[in-house]
Amino acid sequence: SNNDITSQLQLENEQKHEIEQETEKEEKAFNETDDSLSKIGWIFEAIKDLINIRSEYISDMIKSGLIKEIFSFFDAFPLNKLSHIHFQTLIVIIKSCTKEDLHEIFELGGVQGIIKLLQYDDAQTQSEITTAICAIIRSEIQSQLDVQYTKKSDCRITAC
Repeated sequence: SNNDITSQLQLENEQKHEIEQETEKEEKAFNETDDSLSKIGWIFEAIKDLINIRSEYISDMIKSGLIKEIFSFFDAFPLNKLSHIHFQTLIVIIKSCTKEDLHEIFELGGVQGIIKLLQYDDAQTQSEITTAICAIIRSEIQSQLDVQYTKKSDCRITAC
């Protein structure tokens, strides 16, 4: 009947309108992501420059929560939206860390925060990210071995 056809058309139009609204929201979010990334690129550049000038700043950046925010940033944004400066800043941070800094980064979940970056479509970046992850893990393993060795040494000294 005509009423059924009219109802069906009305329902289809409503569904089409909902899909169009959802698409507009997604496009807006996509554009906002691009805007956000371009606005904070200079922040990554400044962080990288600061660390290149004085790597001791990393400890302060860890204590202030800035490094944790950087790892959250990598987790929050789509991989294809990240640029070379984002990766280079991360590499400079990791390469400039002390053993203590790397331990803190490990404790903050740094490896989990950057592991998805291995999927980036650039062999050089993948290699640098792999090196960064290995540095964090290697430092943590060495730290654990040092603690175990110290505990064993303490036991021997106490036993004498």
